[in-house]
Amino acid sequence: MIPSLKNDQFRHVYEKGRSRADRHAVMIICPNGLNMNRLGISVSKKNGNSVVRHRLKRILKEAYRSIEGELRTGYDIVLIARNASIPMKSTELIPVLKELAGRFRHFVVSGDSTEG
Repeated sequence: MIPSLKNDQFRHVYEKGRSRADRHAVMIICPNGLNMNRLGISVSKKNGNSVVRHRLKRILKEAYRSIEGELRTGYDIVLIARNASIPMKSTELIPVLKELAGRFRHFVVSGDSTEG
């Protein structure tokens, strides 16, 4: 089970975290001082009705679950869905999340990172 962020933790990540984005999603990370990662997913009403939004949350969570072992622990992570991710499957979002995570220095355990 992936620990979820609470409302005040979401706000802390938004205020203090570092973000990377592409046309499919935005990833914001912030150190949490724990030995685990906590995940929060945000999907706007602009993305569609509740069925579409819930589906996006499910596929983003599944894509994150697939890459979780490649990420360093001790971070709060917020994923924000964009409209381009609506027709995608979780298997198609895995490389998107890997690429976003790779843009953070020292966040991915295996592979090269480019920015900090």
